[in-house]
Amino acid sequence: MTAERRAELIKELEEEEKELQELEDNGHFDEAFKRFNKRLKAERKAINIKLPNDVVDGYKKVAAQNNMPYQTLIGVVLKRYLDGRITLNEPLL
Repeated sequence: MTAERRAELIKELEEEEKELQELEDNGHFDEAFKRFNKRLKAERKAINIKLPNDVVDGYKKVAAQNNMPYQTLIGVVLKRYLDGRITLNEPLL
């Protein structure tokens, strides 16, 4: 991974963190999280995935700052990517 790509990913995480912080600041985060969590409970599938330690640590940090489980945060980011709300600026391969 290039330093430029790494910087882009960090920026994306920071933007996601900012959005979550705005929801929390406006009193909507807990309500939105509960609705999202409730909706996903029936639709969840457990998977095993290997990620670099720094990626997991980054998600744990962001999740802790927002009082949510890091695995849920990863799920939110992945879902937003699939919905087209998060895009990649370079090819994956």
